[in-house]
Amino acid sequence: PESSTETIFLTAEERLRYGENPHQEGAIFKTAASSAQLYKQLHGKPLSYTNCLDFQAGLRLLNRVDQHQVAIIKHTNPTGWARGEKQVEVFLRAWSGDPISAYGGVVCFNHCLNKETAEQLIDYFVEIVAAPAYQPEAVEILKEKTGLRILVCEPDKFTETGWQLRSFGDRFLGKKDLQETGDQSGWTVVSKKTPSAAQQRAFQQMWPLLRDLTSNAVLLGTENSLLAAAGGQQSRVDAVKLALDKWQRFHPDCREEVILASDGFFPFPDNIELAVDAGVKAFIAPGGSIRDGQVIEAVDSAGAVMVFTGQRLFSH
Repeated sequence: PESSTETIFLTAEERLRYGENPHQEGAIFKTAASSAQLYKQLHGKPLSYTNCLDFQAGLRLLNRVDQHQVAIIKHTNPTGWARGEKQVEVFLRAWSGDPISAYGGVVCFNHCLNKETAEQLIDYFVEIVAAPAYQPEAVEILKEKTGLRILVCEPDKFTETGWQLRSFGDRFLGKKDLQETGDQSGWTVVSKKTPSAAQQRAFQQMWPLLRDLTSNAVLLGTENSLLAAAGGQQSRVDAVKLALDKWQRFHPDCREEVILASDGFFPFPDNIELAVDAGVKAFIAPGGSIRDGQVIEAVDSAGAVMVFTGQRLFSH
């Protein structure tokens, strides 16, 4: 904290169904600055600790732009994200990002969920649907799933607000929330080749998604869809391999303007070589390795594009 006298008072607001595991207790605590109501539940079982983490992670990936956006979360990591003009098509495209991992996940929308989308969604197994509003017919369709939790929540209620706390022995360990990841003022094109307009838009869309992937994290995507995500790996090259494997399994025909984003620097050029061999032609990463020169050389040798953001997005 900025001063040794900074104090946070917490009040238990709601007991959760359970904590991270069924034998653990869980609760939501609020401060004096907390909003009157964070979400409203229309249907389904009470929330658990992990349910709260997942739908928060999903809403953080959305904003209230004119286009429809859909985020699908499993174990706090995005398995799918898409944007477009027609909601039902965006949902189906987001689900196809990683259809195996999406099973039993959380689906978040940035606009009123309509009847047509509900009719499609009811055929999939999900734990939670969260949206800022629902058409009445959509709610009745979704209620056919007795265990499905239906939440009303605005994406902008999950903006960054302060400190994140976790226990540390008999103390608390705190960190400031990540600042806005859309700021491009520190971005630098370090390759000889410059990004195309489509690659630049893909960088802008994919980079913020890394914030909610656990490290080491790598994702592949376009300006409109997340195609593969790999997080929680002990080595970056394993994260690259896993993301490439998912891309090749689920989207073998998608090859144009696919970019690779990494939450940390590339320690060796082998990461680049693997991705280039698979068809990746553009990369975005923080930079900062002692071997950045070798990494950039590998990018240039492949005729690819690389942007350094100067901002690391580790999440543990």
